[in-house]
Amino acid sequence: LSSVAGLGRPFQLGMAYDLRKHKLLPGLTLWDYEGLQTKICVSNQYDTKFDLLSSDSSDDKTSTTKISAYLKIAALCGLLDVSGSCTYFTDEKKSEKKAKLTLSYHATTKFKQLSMDHLTQISYLSELKGAGATHIVVAILYGADAYFVFERELDSHKNKWELEGELKLTIQKLSFLMTGELGSSGERKDSEKHEFEKTSCTFHGDFKLESNPYTLQDALQVYTKLPYMLGEKGEHAVPLQVWLYPLSKLPKSRLEESDCIVREISDTLNTRMSHAIDRLNMIEGKVNDLMNNEAAKSLALFHSKLQDLKQKFSQHKADFMTNLAHLLPLIRGYKKEESDLVDLLQTYEDSPFNSPAMDRWLEYRRMESDVLGSFLKQLRETGVNLDEDLHILLSDAETVVSFTFTSLDLPDEFLSDLVIPDEAEKKTPDEIPTWLTSGIIKTMRKNLSLFKDLKRSNNNRHTTFNASSQNNLVISDGTARSSHHEIHPGACIMLYEGGSDEPICFTPPTKPVFSATIKLFSRTIVVKLNPASHQQKLLPSMSSMCTMNAAYWTGHHLAKQKEMSVFAMSQLHLSINIYRCRIIAV
Repeated sequence: LSSVAGLGRPFQLGMAYDLRKHKLLPGLTLWDYEGLQTKICVSNQYDTKFDLLSSDSSDDKTSTTKISAYLKIAALCGLLDVSGSCTYFTDEKKSEKKAKLTLSYHATTKFKQLSMDHLTQISYLSELKGAGATHIVVAILYGADAYFVFERELDSHKNKWELEGELKLTIQKLSFLMTGELGSSGERKDSEKHEFEKTSCTFHGDFKLESNPYTLQDALQVYTKLPYMLGEKGEHAVPLQVWLYPLSKLPKSRLEESDCIVREISDTLNTRMSHAIDRLNMIEGKVNDLMNNEAAKSLALFHSKLQDLKQKFSQHKADFMTNLAHLLPLIRGYKKEESDLVDLLQTYEDSPFNSPAMDRWLEYRRMESDVLGSFLKQLRETGVNLDEDLHILLSDAETVVSFTFTSLDLPDEFLSDLVIPDEAEKKTPDEIPTWLTSGIIKTMRKNLSLFKDLKRSNNNRHTTFNASSQNNLVISDGTARSSHHEIHPGACIMLYEGGSDEPICFTPPTKPVFSATIKLFSRTIVVKLNPASHQQKLLPSMSSMCTMNAAYWTGHHLAKQKEMSVFAMSQLHLSINIYRCRIIAV
């Protein structure tokens, strides 16, 4: 006998089955319905258990069940149409930004089997010839499974493992429901309610619910009702495990043993396939996380690189899964060899998508995304909007001051050479560059601080402040943007003035260098300033503060006499006077 998991499929005793393709053949049976019912033996088989699963890998998902490694892979490849609780095993959604725990519920109710003497009384054996059937269903274990997948978003204060620990403690309270020790929802503490509200739930089950639970509180209510949903006599149970008998062993069978024999895939290859699928899902989850971050949503250039990777990766994954789904039934039917599967897996494992360079590329993009997201958050808190359509903005404002990220459009050799393995053979680069360095981050922070100061001190309604990942695309090309990175890596303050489309990178004036001559009279002071030669075009101005009478600065423009600037103040009172100098561009 062979045994397979039900996987939510509508098995019935006496139904024909193709074990090579794991395909049901509805309508094909060896007996008429009335005769079949008289030869069915039924026995009760009650069992109930639950468990908490912290891992999300495909191996761990099936470790506590009787689903074979091959059947799991067949379901993931799309060879099987699964439903009910088995959608849990094909749920490929993964995220590094979520802590996840799964509460599993398993119950069995009854066991049905055909009597042995009925296997000798066959009515329609000839009907199965040429239909592709290899086995017949002779026994079914009924019951139901349910999986409550609880998720909680990570925050900046806790890592994934800490949050999973907290989530586990919260979910373990479900076990008290079986003894009624948790109490009613009205008796829960405010802290518990807060934990429940932060936790989302996805339900995969063999039960018909009025509505699916989406919160932890909903899950609590559904969980307590599961045993009653099977019915008083287990009439709502579904096939969980199915036993199959080879047609070639039936009396008067016209099928040869070779027509029913199935080659089992080796454990080593099953493990390699499982790990390959897990890695594909892991990469897909990381890419989705990056695309859902603030940086990708707000910055077009950053988003375009991630979108490029996602399109290439999606094609790579689809091709691999399609080839796998095509090859596996042929191997099990002895029409292909295991060596063909080895070649397919080796091609995948040698792919740049499976290389350390892929991991480094994703890690660098994550680091860049975190830094860019932090800057965008500060810009929004300052009241600055992100506007990538600079050519439109320039037509509406006399002056635009733009905090521009200058390093997001650099050429990406790894991404441009990332091709599907069967299209071309290209060497994966050993080094994956990133523009992000500690020095560049430090410079970006200084520029952001200066940008904030400029916005706070500017009261001109004709001046607009914004943030962007590119300068004016109407007149700029990739070479121009690349030069901005080389001169001002990371970010700079782009200044568009007087309707000009050509920006300049704003830099604060340097500290003025002057030689000063001071003359004191009875109640008058005369200061003569001689600026350095490289600052001759800058007009100095003086500000004074009388510490005895006021706590504020009073500004005075200097009169310019040839190469000097002269400042005089008379009618001074007896006090301490402090003077400072600043330069203003003319």
